[in-house]
Amino acid sequence: MNIPLHLINISLSHEQIALYAPDQDFVRKAYQDGSIAFPYWSQVWPAAIGLTEFILKHPEYIQHRNVLELGAGLGLPSIIASRTANTVTSSDKEPDALDAIHHSIQHHSLSNCNTALIDWNEDFEQKQFDVLLLSDINYEPDQFKRLGQVMEQFLKNDGLILLATPQRLMARDFITSLQPRMQEHCTFSVRQDGTETLISILVLEA
Repeated sequence: MNIPLHLINISLSHEQIALYAPDQDFVRKAYQDGSIAFPYWSQVWPAAIGLTEFILKHPEYIQHRNVLELGAGLGLPSIIASRTANTVTSSDKEPDALDAIHHSIQHHSLSNCNTALIDWNEDFEQKQFDVLLLSDINYEPDQFKRLGQVMEQFLKNDGLILLATPQRLMARDFITSLQPRMQEHCTFSVRQDGTETLISILVLEA
């Protein structure tokens, strides 16, 4: 679907960054009339901001590395990661999300950032990536098993995972299962639209 896009400004701790985002009225009407699935990808969630803040504070985790973001949505962490990473692949299963990310990549004139259509429920080549970025992807319990498999396989290939998640009760057991792989854990408070959300950042290694 050809969804209208426009630039929005996302406020971070020490700067603002422009991203392309879909027209929200258009998206809402398309969802209501059944033209599109629920558009999780169409806005910047607090976890993406939290992950971005972590990357800005700790660029050493991605510096000179090849980075993959799964379920990127509008790709905020990918855009910031491209400042210090060797390459960044910003992926989502929704083509409309990739269209928005592509426009943001062009807007920022990024030569080391690209997009890819990837659904983690399907097999995909991951050995070329060193770091996996995940933000707010653990919100559907029936996806936790497959998501855990993807993460475990990535770690077995000597990868590093940066996971950002709101502190949801339903995801507690999933997060607890990751503790043996956890090298670092910190919390960011993200204020968005007058609401404060606590975001946990997990650094996972084999």
